[in-house]
Amino acid sequence: MRVVFYGAGNLATPSFEAMIRAEHEVLTLVTEPGRADSTGPEVPAGAWRIPVLEPADPAQPEVVEAIQRLAPDLQVCVGYRRRLPKALLQLTPSRTIKAHASLLPRHRGPEPVAWAILAGHRETGVTTLLMDEGLDTGPTLLASTVEIGLEETAAELTTRLAQLAAQLLIETIDGLAAGKLQPVPQASAGASEAPTLDSSLASIDWSLPAEVLARRIRVLGPAQAPTASLEGKEVRLLRATPSEGAPGEPGVVQSAGFEGILVTCGQGTALRVTQLQIEGLRAMSPSAVISRLRVQRGSRFA
Repeated sequence: MRVVFYGAGNLATPSFEAMIRAEHEVLTLVTEPGRADSTGPEVPAGAWRIPVLEPADPAQPEVVEAIQRLAPDLQVCVGYRRRLPKALLQLTPSRTIKAHASLLPRHRGPEPVAWAILAGHRETGVTTLLMDEGLDTGPTLLASTVEIGLEETAAELTTRLAQLAAQLLIETIDGLAAGKLQPVPQASAGASEAPTLDSSLASIDWSLPAEVLARRIRVLGPAQAPTASLEGKEVRLLRATPSEGAPGEPGVVQSAGFEGILVTCGQGTALRVTQLQIEGLRAMSPSAVISRLRVQRGSRFA
């Protein structure tokens, strides 16, 4: 089939490569501005001499006209955060397919992986659907479920879901071509949104339960990791797990050793921080931070 592929980021790369391996003719890759780098499917696009478009808005008339001239049989969307306009959806009726990294109707929107972790879900998955003008509201085609690891980060989970999305996408395309799939309208019950992450998540409020803080750290990753002040130095919290601890004042260190820095949190919980980064330095083990900053029982995270 002649395909227009809309994609960006690590979630999209395996699907893009799967489309090429399946010998579909990828006419162009439409990605987001500034995403034509090694984090997405754009490097393979260059290797196969596939044209790349980076519109700020796919509804721009010149973009719509360019894609209309290509006359695709199929349009595929993976990891692309912008909505497709009606003019593009009408190009391939019942053949504009998206692979979305959640079990729809749960977590519709641009950050489904992050919100599955933040919500404390034990499982998530990938759903393929026919796109409409709504936000991930089209009828579903196939779905597959995976368990979320207890300490799995958003980046690690995205990597697993990206492989699953590629597999499910090819199964969906083949199933539609063979007339074996029937779209199923989404139920309104259980629907939720997964909006862009707010910068406030990077602020540590030690009065929150440790489980909530641990999920935030798993979601934000090194580049956006929550920061706090410890012994007068700004530190990023890169890895942490909820742990048993004594009730006390939030933010106060209960113990500091090789296994981590145990910090009092809200509701009688404690967070064991196992990897940190002092401002301007590389990531460190707890023992290295303890030695450098002279952290001890009673030290305080601000």
